[in-house]
Amino acid sequence: MASGSHQKATNCPGPALDGEGELRRFLMVERGAGEIETRLIRGMREGSLSDAEFVDTIERKVLPPWTECRKRIESVITQSNANREGLAKVIKYAKCREDGRWLLVQGARERNPEKVRQADEKREAAQQMAREFSGQ
Repeated sequence: MASGSHQKATNCPGPALDGEGELRRFLMVERGAGEIETRLIRGMREGSLSDAEFVDTIERKVLPPWTECRKRIESVITQSNANREGLAKVIKYAKCREDGRWLLVQGARERNPEKVRQADEKREAAQQMAREFSGQ
């Protein structure tokens, strides 16, 4: 398996925080997920990682903490001091990335090019949302 792919995206331990705190946690998980995915893609290109190892790692190391953090953000959106509009955008982005990753896992396992195409569309849509967040 590629070096570093044993790492797990940062977890979201502890009680739910305010929206800002959960966003900070989410950003840490997002950074960790990106680092893992980069290493996995490098391993695929170098031939040191199989398709099965790639999707297994996404399924075990990236998706669980990602999903947990998305759910935590969903739980704080109802707080009276929450920036509901901003959190709703983050939730939409996180769900889009999550759905795309699941489609990629399913498509690779089933050797289904349509699901892989849909995963790419979800990834592109999430990237567009991220550009909009940053004003690009």
